[in-house]
Amino acid sequence: MESIQQIQTAPPNLADFVSESADGIGELFGARASGDYRNQASAQLEASLAAAEIEALAVFDGANAIGISISAISGETGVVSFIHVLASHSEKGIESDLLLRSVEGLRKRGVRHIVSDFVPLCPLDLKPALATLGFDQLDRAAMVEVLPEDQEAAPRGFRISRPAQAEDAENMAQALADGYAGHLDTPLHPDLGTRDGALAFVQNVSAGAQGAIRPEYIRVIDIDGGIAGVLFGAETLAGVGFILHVVVRPAYTGRGFGSALMSDARAEFARHGMNRFALTVSTDNPALHLYERLGLVVQKRYTAFTWSAVG
Repeated sequence: MESIQQIQTAPPNLADFVSESADGIGELFGARASGDYRNQASAQLEASLAAAEIEALAVFDGANAIGISISAISGETGVVSFIHVLASHSEKGIESDLLLRSVEGLRKRGVRHIVSDFVPLCPLDLKPALATLGFDQLDRAAMVEVLPEDQEAAPRGFRISRPAQAEDAENMAQALADGYAGHLDTPLHPDLGTRDGALAFVQNVSAGAQGAIRPEYIRVIDIDGGIAGVLFGAETLAGVGFILHVVVRPAYTGRGFGSALMSDARAEFARHGMNRFALTVSTDNPALHLYERLGLVVQKRYTAFTWSAVG
């Protein structure tokens, strides 16, 4: 008989989830990312399950898990970051059961926002659950470019942007908050709507919490004595240079700064041996067409969802 339980240790068949997730990563980002995930994921997942801010749920069929969800709390925001149902148990609605329980747990813990923007690594149908929870849904796309292999000789060339410095942190945070004011993706990033929330993000990325970083992966464009645009990148998976955020302040849009930030970051990822350049974007965001012109291709479409408390 199937049952949902909160877990703080890995189920005995965790390897099944790692294997299927690694296959999904391979389809998106290639063999290098897939192989590294396969080698590292079990230890990373076991460590995260023990963290106080993490709530993990599993649907069990006997001793083994057949579905897992992971959520976390950051400030006033709850984040559903992972739902996976084993292929042998798909189309049973298990993902909806996990989502309903995850959201119930986050709301009981008093969060004012709930967001989820993970790229599914298995087939999921969350719409039945979302329809009962009062969530807004956003159509999203994972975009990837395969980078050439001969990267060690990649030239630096001319850069409009420069690597960020520690003293730029507060100005970057303000640029990030300004860029997300009224942006269509603001519901996905409620913490970035304030300078303090944006500063916490800057510090988080700079500390490597979003993936391996080098100074060249966080970039700014200077103008008029301030920062006109900022880009945050990291190696989120082995060989994957991922753009976390790229923002141009409203007063400086239309000048090609977003394209320059992207091109400069791509060049630095390539120079440091990345074999994939990637990001996620809302499908109704005009920037999607810019990313296509720069060489990124939509690899997967998925649905993100958001909720905010009223009042």
